[in-house]
Formats: sequence, structure tokens, C-alpha cells
Amino acid sequence: MALAISFVALFLLILAALLWARKRPGTAPGWAFRPLTGWLYLIVYVASFLVADSGGVHSTLQVLGSLILVGTFLTSMVFVFRDRRERSERALWWVLATYLGGPIAYLVYVYQRRKRVGQEATEVVRAPG
Repeated sequence: MALAISFVALFLLILAALLWARKRPGTAPGWAFRPLTGWLYLIVYVASFLVADSGGVHSTLQVLGSLILVGTFLTSMVFVFRDRRERSERALWWVLATYLGGPIAYLVYVYQRRKRVGQEATEVVRAPG
């Protein structure tokens, strides 16, 4: 069951990324940085890890679980890199944190980004002119 949910989530993520990439190449999608997406990534990551780490002979489920782990992991790193580059900020720090911390670091980035974007919006409103 966990593998089926993980597989469907990964498929939808890849499909959305491919469809979105045709519209605006080089930038990260806005839906990727919503808190719900960060929590879903954490759930998919844990479920895939449990399937991929199950004991016994390597089965198709273990291979699919491992592929989903790697796919979601790399996708989150690319999204963070593109978002940082789009905002003209240093990209290496958060990409490295996402690499080392996985979905936990990505979830922290989502909340930090949300706070930062909110602060930028209030600064634009307060600006004279």
C-alpha cells in the first residue's frame, strides 16, 4: 500500500514537473514550496524507505521503492536550486542541506522560504511611491 501511494505521488510529481517545465524553463514551480508539498514529500520518502529497506531478497517492490527514494530526493534538490537561482540568492547552502538532510531539510526550507517571501511582500507594500 505504501509503495502504491509513493509510486502514484512520484508519477504525479514527475508529470507536473514535465508539464510545468514547458511553460517556464529554469524556474521552480510555486506548488513545490507549499507546506503540504513538504509534508507529502516527507511521507513519501519514509514510505519508500520502509519498502526499499525491507529484508529478504531484492524484489521488484524494493527496486521501485529505491527508485522513488532517489527520484524524490533529486527532484527536491533541483527545485531548491532553481528557486534559489531565480531569487538571485546563493544556491549551494540549501541545496547541500537538502542533500544531507533529505525531506526534513526540504521542509525547513519550505517554511523559511514562506517567511522570507512574506517579508518581501510587506517590504514592497511599505515602500514609498
